[in-house]
Parts: sequence; C-alpha cells; structure tokens
Amino acid sequence: MTGATASTLPASTGLSPPGVRRETQARIMDAAFACVAELGLARTTMDDVARRAGVSRQTVYRYYPSKDQLVMALVLREEDKFLDGIRAAFAADPELERALYDGLLFCLRFAGSTPCSTACWPPIPRPSFPT
Repeated sequence: MTGATASTLPASTGLSPPGVRRETQARIMDAAFACVAELGLARTTMDDVARRAGVSRQTVYRYYPSKDQLVMALVLREEDKFLDGIRAAFAADPELERALYDGLLFCLRFAGSTPCSTACWPPIPRPSFPT
C-alpha cells in the first residue's frame, strides 16, 4: 500500500478522505450540541446524536468511543469558540478599559448562549434590586 492515500484507496477499504471525516465529525458535534440544547446533557444519548447527524450509531462510536468522550470533545470545541471570542473582543479596541468591557460582555453573552454552560453548571441566580 506504499504511496496510497485515503483519497486514492478504493471505497471498499472503509477509509474516507480526510475532508469527509472532518465533515462527518463536524456533523456529529453539531448534532450533539443541538441534542444537549434540546434534551439536556443527561437525557442525550448516542442514538439521539446519530439520528440528528444522519449517521449510524456505529459511526458516532467510531469517532467518539463513549458519551463521555463526545461530551468532552463538545466542551473543548466550545472552549475554543470562547477563547477565540475573547481574543477578538480584546483585539477590537486598543483602549484597555473598553477592551475589558467588551471581553466581559462577550463572556456573559457566551455563557448564556451555549447549552454546554447551562448543562454543566447550575443556573446563577439573578440578583434582585429594589425598585
């Protein structure tokens, strides 16, 4: 098999080109995100994720051998989005005070918008202020 790549192998080998693997992995992650948002972390199953991603359950397990590993990958993906957003918020303004404000505002918006944060941490009670 010297010199062969995944894109030059016949389909019967079971190997997919890297682009297809990345696309499938992204579909699984997007489906997991949607399932956690809709059903909650505890109620989300690998079957739910597979159904939503349009792949077999075995395909989900090929990429993520357990639900714990799928959830960890999902959290890491959200962490990357979070860090990218923080960096962008700080880079948007050269004035430190404004950059800190933008960064904090991004943090608060992000925390309330992702099911990973609401599924992993209990809700933070909102303070009540006298009128």
